[in-house]
Formats: sequence, structure tokens, C-alpha cells
Amino acid sequence: MKKEYLVYFLLILFFFMFALHSSAFISFSGTYSEQFTKNYIKLKIAGYFPAELPEERGIVFSQPCSLAIDKLKNIALLDSRQAKVFVFSESGDLISAFGKVGQGPGEFSFPTKVFFYEDNVCVFDQSAHNLQIFDLKGHFKKLIKLYPSYSDILINNQGQIFCARLLKFEQPYLIDLLDQNGERVLSFGQPLKLENIPLGLLNDLKLAFFNDYVLAASRTTGYINIYSKQGNLVKEIDALKIYLNKEVNDNINRFKNFDRTKPATYSHIFESIKTNENSIYFLRSRPGVYEILEMNELFKLENVYKIETKGILAIDFDIALTQERDKPKFYLIDYEEEKIRILILTPERRF
Repeated sequence: MKKEYLVYFLLILFFFMFALHSSAFISFSGTYSEQFTKNYIKLKIAGYFPAELPEERGIVFSQPCSLAIDKLKNIALLDSRQAKVFVFSESGDLISAFGKVGQGPGEFSFPTKVFFYEDNVCVFDQSAHNLQIFDLKGHFKKLIKLYPSYSDILINNQGQIFCARLLKFEQPYLIDLLDQNGERVLSFGQPLKLENIPLGLLNDLKLAFFNDYVLAASRTTGYINIYSKQGNLVKEIDALKIYLNKEVNDNINRFKNFDRTKPATYSHIFESIKTNENSIYFLRSRPGVYEILEMNELFKLENVYKIETKGILAIDFDIALTQERDKPKFYLIDYEEEKIRILILTPERRF
């Protein structure tokens, strides 16, 4: 009798272990996106910035392209068509508005990025190949001439300038490190190469700082490399390109059929990258739906924030942390067919 109980017990244990093994296998054998369905979080519109109808306050946006938030939660918004920067307080009060079309100090050709460095507002003018620095009131402080063509630029706490090269032809490096006067200190980072695909299509980089590292992420392939401040490759991150595997493969297949006599047809798998404390965020934009992918300090995708919208393009964003650390506040530039708005988005619930 005891032997029969023992047999039954072993059979039950066997089936239990088999079921456990099977469920574990199922949970990790699907696509990367399927593994993260439990971490999808719905976003809701909590408001508009600086107001739902800024025109009523005399504030008109034509083509806002870049947005940044500093440690005091001041918000800088760059309008590339007007060649103008707007700086607001967290409450939406206009601190300053400066800039115009031109070639001199305080003037821009076609600026593409605004960001904060210490207590300064920095404006990257890709067309004029320069970086200009202002105080919060818009008073001009410095112009740094940038001799090569760059696609993105950042300044760290030590005043070092990191620039992502705009690769138009065969080049050995991805990133230049410049001193405070714009002089090149070193170049680093090996471009991704695949068959005869032009390097510029594969290496459309966005840069971000994370702790003491420099992140270089390709908007067309999802490849992410982590570098030290000295330019040494520390780690290659696969999470983004695995999660967006279909979009990455679609782009690469289009690149393989690239015809230099015709415009390249492909999509950005993300539009912008921002970091905040122990997280890295990627903005994905598709007509009717926007996503913000959150990567943790271990470089693993942790949350996917999502909102359905009537907009056709979300071009940039930034994050303002709240007292509830798991409920960040996102400020996002939203293009609709007939209007442009700055949305304030907050987490609503998990899917």
C-alpha cells in the first residue's frame, strides 16, 4: 500500500514539474513583445502645455521639433520653422522667447535640438553647424562652431561635448568628443555595416547620457552601444532590436533594395531617447498610437506606456518625475493634421 502511495506521489510530482516546465517554456518561447504584455501601461491626457489654446495667450507654434525639461522643471521648446526658443516655468508661465532666422549670434538657420546644460539653454543648429548657449532669459553667451556634420549632440557635467556623426559616406567612427571650444579630442565607435547598405541608413544615431555612460542608439535598426566617457565600448544592448524585430527587419530589407536615384523608404523605430535617474525612455510614433518604452538600469525593457491618439506624429518628449516614482509625467510634442499640441501624459492603468 505504501508503495502505491509512493507511485501516485511520484506521478503527481512528475506532472507538476512537467506543467511548471511547460509554462516556463511557453512564457519565454514567444516574441519579446508577448513577454511584456503584463507591463503595458495605458497613458491618459492630463492636460496641455502651456495651455490647450496657447494662441489665446499670444504663443504661436509653427513647427516645434524639440523639447527639454531641466532639474527645476523649466521647459524649453524649440520651433525650427520660426527659429525660436520658448522657455516656460513648470506652471506654464513664459520665461523667455528668443531667436530668429539668420547667421549671427542668437540667430539660427534650421535648429533641430534644444537641451539644458547646467543653468543654460543650448540650441543645436544642424544646418549652420554650430551650438549656441544662452541663459534662461535668452541672453546669448557662446557660439561653438562644429566643423563636421552631426545628427545629435549632448554636453555632460564636465563640459565635454559628444556629437553623433551624420554619416554620408564611409567613415571609421560614429561619435566625436569635443572640448568646450569645439576642438576634437577623440573619435570612437565603430559604425554598423551590412552588405552594401549605406552607412547613413544603418547609423542614424540618437545620443543620451546614463550615469557615467554614453548611449548611442540607431533609430533605424535599434542597435544600442554603451560607451565610457573615454570612448571605450562597454556593452552592446539587444533588447530594443529584439522587441522591435519586425520593424528592424522591414527596414533592413528595404535598405538592401536601396536605389540611390530614389528617396529611401523606411521608418524610424523610435523618434527620441531620454534618460531620467535609473531609466531610459524611447518614444515610438505611429499614426493613431504612441508608445514610450522604458528600459531599466540593467538595460532590460520594463514598461511600455501607450496611448491611442488622433495625432499623426510625436516627434519629441521629455519626462518630469513626480513624488510617486512609478507615475512619471511625460511632455510630448503631438502633430495632428490641423494643429500642433504639447500633451501632458500620465499613467492611467495597466492593460
